[in-house]
Amino acid sequence: QNKLTESLRDIEEKERVLHCKTSELQKSEEELGEKALEVQKKKDILTQSMADLEKREQMLQEKTVELEKNKEEFAQNTLEKQNKLTESLRDIEEKERVLHCKTSELQKSEEELGEKALEVQKKKDILTQSMADLEKREQMLQEKTVELEKNKEEFAQNTLEKQNKLTES
Repeated sequence: QNKLTESLRDIEEKERVLHCKTSELQKSEEELGEKALEVQKKKDILTQSMADLEKREQMLQEKTVELEKNKEEFAQNTLEKQNKLTESLRDIEEKERVLHCKTSELQKSEEELGEKALEVQKKKDILTQSMADLEKREQMLQEKTVELEKNKEEFAQNTLEKQNKLTES
């Protein structure tokens, strides 16, 4: 009877340990699920940021086309005005001064546009790298989940084997 009582105590202790380990395993699974949700949220935010960046890039391209069109219209207008203003040297000089100012503004606008295009490309590169890092983290998370599931199955198998041995005793 003492041996039976001792065996019963051992079984109860092992059941308590099993319960603790099961609780820890469930907690780990919940934390892993939360981390997976966080990763997905960050991935969604990055995807939206990429879409916004692509929209901005498209707008920038449209502005570049519009600027080029304005530049061509400006050149055409300047030529027409120069042809009309050949009658007066004073008027021609004044128009050249205006042309110089507008050309400077146009060059400045082109430089700013070039800088903005570089900034957009840098941000796009950073986002691309962030997406790659996020995918790596997601893959690691999936591998850890698989490992956790394997450990859980091994734990359950070991527990079952121990219970079978105990019942055979």
